[in-house]
Amino acid sequence: MVQTPEDLAKYPQLDSRDFYVDIEHPKAGKSRYPGALSKMFKTPWQARMPAPLLGQHNKEIYGELLEYDDEYIRKLHDQGII
Repeated sequence: MVQTPEDLAKYPQLDSRDFYVDIEHPKAGKSRYPGALSKMFKTPWQARMPAPLLGQHNKEIYGELLEYDDEYIRKLHDQGII
């Protein structure tokens, strides 16, 4: 059997197994996403957060990971680089 994405979204077996999860996104609102392919009791899966906003993790990436100082990060932002 070949199913379209629309068929899968409406497939009652997936609904009965709680395959889809609703995630609230600050800009896009509430959306339905596919969840874990299998369920494990000792290591349960959960959706922890929505997709990040553009630039949401700049401070962590450029500051903590790449160790750029705040002034340099501000210059990159002001120049439209990040």
